[in-house]
Amino acid sequence: MGTIVSEGPNLILTIPRELLSEKEIQKLLDLLRFYELINKSAMTEKKAWQLSEEIKSSWWEANKERILAKIEAK
Repeated sequence: MGTIVSEGPNLILTIPRELLSEKEIQKLLDLLRFYELINKSAMTEKKAWQLSEEIKSSWWEANKERILAKIEAK
């Protein structure tokens, strides 16, 4: 199916062309990059929750007049 060779700090992965398209390989590389970034993150679930609440609050403050005006216009 394929081979993996360790060469210094790198892994060399050989995949038959008929197994995956270039688009699928790019998606796989993007996913690996995503996992790399997550592993380096200091974000905890609690911090993520707090950030989401701050984002929702600031969004509402920025948009509430527009939304309430549409509701009142009906």
